[in-house]
Amino acid sequence: MDVAQCCGGLILHVIVANFGNDSLALIAHAHAQKWLNVRVVSVDTGFANPAWSARVVQAEAYAREQGFEVIRLQAKPDFAGLVRAQGEFPTPKFQWCAVYLKGDTIRNWLEINDPLKTAKVILARRRSQSLKFEDLPEWIENDEAFSGRLIWHPFYLYSESEIKALVAATPFEWLPHRSLECDPCVNSSCAELKRAIPDVQSRIQVLEAEIGGAFLKKNIPDKPFIFDMGCGSPYGCGL
Repeated sequence: MDVAQCCGGLILHVIVANFGNDSLALIAHAHAQKWLNVRVVSVDTGFANPAWSARVVQAEAYAREQGFEVIRLQAKPDFAGLVRAQGEFPTPKFQWCAVYLKGDTIRNWLEINDPLKTAKVILARRRSQSLKFEDLPEWIENDEAFSGRLIWHPFYLYSESEIKALVAATPFEWLPHRSLECDPCVNSSCAELKRAIPDVQSRIQVLEAEIGGAFLKKNIPDKPFIFDMGCGSPYGCGL
C-alpha cells in the first residue's frame, strides 16, 4: 500500500483505463492492494463501438464500488472532428489520433488536478503484451506523454494468466478482443474489421465521403492484436 505523503495529502494515483481486460485487472489489483486516493480516468473518444457504452457504465460502477473516484473525460474534438480537421484518417504509420484524443485530453485534466506534477500515472502495460514492450520498465520518470509525470507499470512482469486471475475476481468475463474505445482502430486486423457491425461501417463510410479519402489505404494482414499501438501505446490504447 502506497501512503506516501505529498503537500499535506496522499499522492494521487491516476489509473488510465478504457475498461478492457488489463485496465479492469488493474482496478481489481488497486483495490486488493488498498491503494488510496485513486482516480480512474477514461476518455470518451466519440468513436467507441456502439455496444461499448454499456461496458463502460458497468465498469465505472464497479470502480466506484471499489471506493475509487471515476472520471470520464470527453475528447474535444472527438475522432470524427479530428478527421474532418485533418482532412484524412490516421494510419498505422501516422497515428496522430491518440495524441489528440487521449493525450491532450488527459494532460489537460492533469494540469488542473495535479498542477505540481506529483501524481503517479498508472498504466496496465506489461512486457508480455508485445515485443514492443519487451524492455518495459516498472517506472518511467519525467514521462513526456504525461507532461513530465511519474509513470508506474505495476503489471510490467505479469503474464496473461495472472491478468486473467484478476479479471476472474471481478463481475466481468474475459474479453476475446481489445477495448473497443475506438472501433475500428487504425491498427485493427482484418478479422476485427470483418466483424464490424453495420453502424460502425456506416459511420466510416460517412466520414470517407466527407473527406474524400479511405479509412484503409492498404491491405491489413489478418493477425491478432498484440498492442503494437505506435503513438497510442503511451496512453494505454486497447488495454
